[in-house]
Amino acid sequence: MGDEAPESYGLIILSQPAYLTIAKHALTHAGPRIAPDKWREVYGLLAGRLTVGNCIVTEAIPFTEGDRESVRFSAGDYAKAAMMTENLADRNPPEFLAGWYHSHFIGHEFSGVDVENHLGWQVPNKYAFGLVFDPQELSESNPGIVILKLRDVNLGEASPVDKLNFVIQQVKGKYYTWLQEYLPGGIWG
Repeated sequence: MGDEAPESYGLIILSQPAYLTIAKHALTHAGPRIAPDKWREVYGLLAGRLTVGNCIVTEAIPFTEGDRESVRFSAGDYAKAAMMTENLADRNPPEFLAGWYHSHFIGHEFSGVDVENHLGWQVPNKYAFGLVFDPQELSESNPGIVILKLRDVNLGEASPVDKLNFVIQQVKGKYYTWLQEYLPGGIWG
C-alpha cells in the first residue's frame, strides 16, 4: 500500500456522551483511586452512523472487564453483540457497530492480542476501528485515547497499524479537568 492514506472514514467524530462512557468505564477500573497493580482492562462496543464520509460514534456500550493484562469477549458477549447489531439497524437514522474500545496500560498502540482481536472486526468490515484508552496518557492536553485500524488485513498480524483522525464533540482541551467535572466523584478518590 506504500504511503497511501489508509482506507477509512474521513474523520471519526466521538460524541461527548460516548467519550464520557468510555472514560467512566476505564477509570472505574483503572483510575487515580486504584493502585496501578490492581488496574483492570475494559472492553466495549462503539455504535455509530455515517455522515458525509465521516463516522459519528453516537454511543459507547460497556461490555466486560478483564484483568490487568487482558480482556476478551465471551461466547455470550458475541451473541449479545449480534442482537445489538439488529437493534442499531432499526434506529432512525440507522446505526451500526463501527468498532470497539478497550483500555490498556502500554501507551497509545495495539498490543499483539489487540491486533488479533481487531482482525475479527476489520476483516468483515474494512472500515472498523479500535479505540484504545490508556489512563496513563490522560492529561489536560491529551484525552487519553487513540483510534487505530490495520492498514492491510491481508497481512494478518503483520499489518502495520494506522492512527485515525478524530475529534471529540464539544470538548476542547483540559480533558482531565473536564472529566473530573462530568464524571462521578468516586472515580477520583
